[in-house]
Amino acid sequence: MKPINVYYTEGKYQTRNWKAEKTYKYVFEFEDGYVELGYFIHFADQEMTHYVDHVIELSSSIGCAMKCAFCASSEIENIRSLTAQEIFDMFYYIYQGEVQRFSESVNLVVSFLGIGDLLYTMNNVLAAMEMIYKVDSSILFNLSSCFWTPEMLKRIGAFKLVDNVKTVQVTYVSTKIEIIRQLIRGLPEHTFDFGRIITDMTSTFPQRKIRINYLVIKGINDSKDDFCLFADMIKGIEARVYVRISKLNTTAAASANNLLPSEISRMTELMRILENIHVEAYLFYSHQDDKMNCGQLITEGNLPVV
Repeated sequence: MKPINVYYTEGKYQTRNWKAEKTYKYVFEFEDGYVELGYFIHFADQEMTHYVDHVIELSSSIGCAMKCAFCASSEIENIRSLTAQEIFDMFYYIYQGEVQRFSESVNLVVSFLGIGDLLYTMNNVLAAMEMIYKVDSSILFNLSSCFWTPEMLKRIGAFKLVDNVKTVQVTYVSTKIEIIRQLIRGLPEHTFDFGRIITDMTSTFPQRKIRINYLVIKGINDSKDDFCLFADMIKGIEARVYVRISKLNTTAAASANNLLPSEISRMTELMRILENIHVEAYLFYSHQDDKMNCGQLITEGNLPVV
């Protein structure tokens, strides 16, 4: 399997462990659609002299059944989970072509934070992880979902590669069910209880911190009241979680749904509120809007162009 296009850029970031990255976006074509994969080399300084790690971000489906209103993949009508073999083949193309040619010793993370939610793709993701592990047992994995069920968490907790899981993440947009269902349209019908999800996650992984990805959206969840409601929710488990405060990517889907990124000053206010209750928190955003961030950004609504 070979990509039909590869895009490249260099960017500066505000985040926790690194400040700049070299970004490659691979576009693979299937009979029923396109998939974007990200390959990132992270550096601790903006001059790119102090290497941190590599990340291969894998999609687990064409389109996404979660249909988040802010995500470019929500505009893709054709939705299909990728097979474990398809996921592995794309990983291995990048691993052979890029990672193995890197001159230094590599810290490699394979991330399933891209297109496709574990609620719908977990079986194939876990099978692909086992295949990837056989290539290099030092590889770590990032896993994320908008909706962790007790059954999903139990499977990850008992998974043979659980020690290779670096990050377990859940996305947060609101405590208000009407907003949650407006933004995350592919959720199951039963009641969404974010507090229950966090409790289940921290109980399943008592030896690690859970990452909450707070996606800040202007006028939706960026008021002081919104921030205080969130802070109140995680009181009592301050030492068990850390919060990535993410700026909304500008996508055609977000624009069509009248969703806008909040100001950095608002994101900073949230970070200060969390720090005041002793919760580890950091800002996450790119200094440029080049469609090279995580997600199906290059091909949204269009065929890839060389």
